[in-house]
Amino acid sequence: MTASSLFWSLGPSIVGTVFDGGQHEANLRGANAQYDIAVADYRQTVLTAFQQVEDGLSAARVLSQEAQSQQSAVDASGQALDRAMNRFKEGAISTVATSLFCTLIRSARMEARCCNWN
Repeated sequence: MTASSLFWSLGPSIVGTVFDGGQHEANLRGANAQYDIAVADYRQTVLTAFQQVEDGLSAARVLSQEAQSQQSAVDASGQALDRAMNRFKEGAISTVATSLFCTLIRSARMEARCCNWN
């Protein structure tokens, strides 16, 4: 192939590539826009994950505090029952009062179990 024939055969394809009417620039802008969208989606996914972790940690902290509170109630009602049983043995209180303390401690224990299941 001679230089002139090479020029005339390659010339239109080079000119078509160089002067493509802005197609390459449009493709580049489209790719950049898709990249920006992907970055924004990823950022939102990460922020959502952090929020879910924060919510989970907060809920665990609240449940732990609630369980501790319920355990304190169980301990206090157990001590009250012990005192009531001692007073009952001494004849200071009736069977009805002792039964009431038993009911209170059962209720406290049930609530404590519910807190620990959550």
